[in-house]
Amino acid sequence: TSSEPDILGHGVFTYFLLKELRRAAQAAEVVSSNTLFLASAGPTERMMRNRNNQAQTPQRQARGGTEVLLAPPGGAQLRAGLRAVERRRYREAESAFTSGMGEKKTARLLAERSLARGSRGDRSGAARDAEEALKLAPDYPLALRARAEAHMAHGEMHKALQACTRALRIDPAYAPAYISRSSVFLELGETGR
Repeated sequence: TSSEPDILGHGVFTYFLLKELRRAAQAAEVVSSNTLFLASAGPTERMMRNRNNQAQTPQRQARGGTEVLLAPPGGAQLRAGLRAVERRRYREAESAFTSGMGEKKTARLLAERSLARGSRGDRSGAARDAEEALKLAPDYPLALRARAEAHMAHGEMHKALQACTRALRIDPAYAPAYISRSSVFLELGETGR
């Protein structure tokens, strides 16, 4: 378990911390804990702010000459679900994402619900939601990451790696896919990447 504050984003802070440690080791330099914190906290805060902004704005994807809305504008249930995830209340998050769908499922809500279901151990539900999200938006990085996480839960590391790689080809700046891909490499014993 992590002792870092929720505001820093569990796992994200650790990712940037390890990245800075790796850089310092390769440069054979000594770094202070303050330097490590500053090198990790800034990027983490920017990523979490970006994630929160994405939750509040519509996301669109060009598909077949038309634009598809990937997330509802605003979305009180989406925001409630994301807050529940930050507090690690995955059943509450799943419920919020489900109620946010009402009669219309969106790729964003399905992908978020997939991740929440996976976090609480519902592997088959997570896999179903990820695939359904990808049917709605085949090139949506969040849905591809949800697919990767579902594959990891089933021990299908090579399929998980393919999903992460595809997400990063679509959006090279999508940091959560790098984090998921790092987990896959770790599981595969490929620690040199």
